Amino acid sequence: MDRGKKLTNFYGNKNSKIYMDLKNIVRENALRYLPAKSLFRCFGVCRDWKHLISTPFFAHNQSNSFHSVSGFFYQSQAGVLSFMSLDPVAYGVPDPSLKFLPEPVDIRSSCKGLLCCQGRTGYKAYYVCNPVTKQWEKLPKPDADHGSDPAVVLVFEPSLLNFTADYKLVCAFPSELDGYEFEIYSSEKRSWIISREI
Repeated sequence: MDRGKKLTNFYGNKNSKIYMDLKNIVRENALRYLPAKSLFRCFGVCRDWKHLISTPFFAHNQSNSFHSVSGFFYQSQAGVLSFMSLDPVAYGVPDPSLKFLPEPVDIRSSCKGLLCCQGRTGYKAYYVCNPVTKQWEKLPKPDADHGSDPAVVLVFEPSLLNFTADYKLVCAFPSELDGYEFEIYSSEKRSWIISREI
């Protein structure tokens, strides 16, 4: 009887060690390659995984490791925002209508998982958001008048060497001198600069 208990404890500990090793291998080498929707399902595996997935460092690594296109945001003529997933089981966003933003918006540009939106009221503020995490930033009012339908490009290139997720927003607008001028917002400097180029 005692020997049977010892064997059970021995195999139980061995299986437990294998499980722990596999869990660590998956955590360290596989999680960062999963799409966001799949990662949220992994929250329930254990407290360690939930804590890891919630850290900014993990989000940074995942944005550098996962490169598949998840789907497309689109906007109807009536202004309704939607997300079309390429694989609804694996990919999705928690709020495709972007109601977490403080006002109704129009999508102007996207880049590597970030969206640039423009408010529909007041001076039509720009917002840059991550629709997966619902994090957003309202940009300060630009110095130039970008017009009612601005040409806007969001530039975002996550890098393993740069932990902060800096981006730029480039807006082209008609110049009084003929041609177009460019006003550029830098998230690093948190300010707008009008380019000398026309």
